[in-house]
Amino acid sequence: MNFRTTYILLGIVVVALGALGIYVLTKGDKQTSLAAEGYLLKALRAANVKPDDVTTLEIERGGETPEKMVFTRDGKNWVLTAPMKARVDSAAVDSVITGILGAKTEKSADLAGNLGAHGLDNPPLKVTLNTGKISETVSLGNVTIGDGVK
Repeated sequence: MNFRTTYILLGIVVVALGALGIYVLTKGDKQTSLAAEGYLLKALRAANVKPDDVTTLEIERGGETPEKMVFTRDGKNWVLTAPMKARVDSAAVDSVITGILGAKTEKSADLAGNLGAHGLDNPPLKVTLNTGKISETVSLGNVTIGDGVK
């Protein structure tokens, strides 16, 4: 019995699988950009930033008396550095950062072209995450505490 055809086909399959493996390993950059799809802070997600990589959190509140709070990482703990220097609950700051990094966009939301309809023409709250290399800001409009969900 002649198995030459079987060996040739098996060789072609092995070469094709090897080529596919090399392609998948060398095209990792596209995979990270696809992983960022649907997230609010795409640049940070594409760079695979973890909550521990964030060095600075800035929260700007607009309105009649605008104020800016700046939180800086000091080792594993967080410190409020502006408007004054103070200790803060590091777990609460980490929770805010984790929530913002995990925030996703809502595709089915009714987003009209008018920014004022959503409170974004002059946003009452801006949150900036900084890793030292990458900085990204999200503006939040019509901010309310809680959503009334029971």
